[in-house]
Amino acid sequence: MPADEKVLALCQRLKQGGYMIALDNFGPNDPREALVPLADFIKIDIKKVLPTENTALIAACAKQKCQMLAKKVETSQDLAMAKKAGFTVFQGYFFRHIEHLRARHIPANQTTYLRLLQAIAKPEVDFTEIEGLIKHEPSLCYRLLRYLNSPLLGLSTPVLSIRHAFNVLGERELVRWIRMASTLAMGQEKCSDLVLSSLVRARFCELIAPKLKQRQTELYLMGLLSLMDAILEVPIGVVIEGLPLDQVTKEQLLCGKTDKRTALSPVYDLMMAREAGDWGKVTKLGKELSLSLVFIAASYNEAMRWAHQLTEAGHPQPAQ
Repeated sequence: MPADEKVLALCQRLKQGGYMIALDNFGPNDPREALVPLADFIKIDIKKVLPTENTALIAACAKQKCQMLAKKVETSQDLAMAKKAGFTVFQGYFFRHIEHLRARHIPANQTTYLRLLQAIAKPEVDFTEIEGLIKHEPSLCYRLLRYLNSPLLGLSTPVLSIRHAFNVLGERELVRWIRMASTLAMGQEKCSDLVLSSLVRARFCELIAPKLKQRQTELYLMGLLSLMDAILEVPIGVVIEGLPLDQVTKEQLLCGKTDKRTALSPVYDLMMAREAGDWGKVTKLGKELSLSLVFIAASYNEAMRWAHQLTEAGHPQPAQ
């Protein structure tokens, strides 16, 4: 978009209205230089701009108090180079995909959470089993009791035991709470973007499931587990081993990063395309799945709102 007088005037109006402005794919001798004083972010593709040019651009834009964002950060070397050049904000798939996944065992402190996910995925939920697992994880036990005794729920009597907590929540909300709390706990030492994205994916899939006549639990877990390899730093095959997922969901999680196709591939692809902002692919897949763009947009926005509430509050809220 050319930085002509009309565009400049529109950007000034947006700025006065409280909007933040980013200049994307900025480069040396960029024709949009007149917009730099209005920009909050300058986004530079580090794969296209030489390191020496980056340094000069950063020096020039820093005078305008812009935040410099490095795009296409895909390796640890990219991140180190971008930091050295002076970038302060970073974007790229390095933050989503682990470079080396050689581990063959899930870290010991994470096994309880995966066992909980396994327990609540069974057709018949065993409350005694779940109670035992929660009791062996003090932080999760504390989080559950803190949640139930918070002013948000406004209960008239305090909840002092796990069994009482189960009776207060009921099976549906208990299962939902364990999913959320386990995901947050497993990702507490990882980049918050990974945890947020896994929750957004899970909720988005759950919301569109009724329209697709799919079970909400399976689609929710597909979205939730799709980033668990990066969160736990183990291969996805190790993550889902032993989990009572249906065969198609397992196959899709294993095929998610390959070209192999399953019956759930259109749903998985829609989830990924909407996350990436690939609107052409979203439109195509929406037609294939008979989902309107309005419905897709509303579902994704609701998933984003819900996931942000969870991660900001530090513990799950009841679903609306």
